[in-house]
Amino acid sequence: MRAEFKNVHDSLDFIKAQTFKTNNRVTHLEDQRDEYLKTRVSRDELVDCQKKLETISDELIEYKFLKKYPKIFIGLVVVLVIGMLVGFGMIRIGQEKIEKAGVEVVTHE
Repeated sequence: MRAEFKNVHDSLDFIKAQTFKTNNRVTHLEDQRDEYLKTRVSRDELVDCQKKLETISDELIEYKFLKKYPKIFIGLVVVLVIGMLVGFGMIRIGQEKIEKAGVEVVTHE
């Protein structure tokens, strides 16, 4: 009878050891799952990021245009500079005509 109880006792000890190992593995897996869930991005955060990216993309349309067509941008700058130079030249010519005519220019200081 003692031998039977010893066999049952040994079996119970083996079951206890296996249960302990299994519980440790499960605890380890639960810890890994919890760490994963902490770093995981939710769908709401993804939707917010997508909206922000669309907003940024809309704000950068002019930059994308300049990047795609740089010659047009350079052409516009050249036209503006030439226009400014012609305008300043016309102003200077007008001032010289006034000085030749002997008209006194009054400035408000």
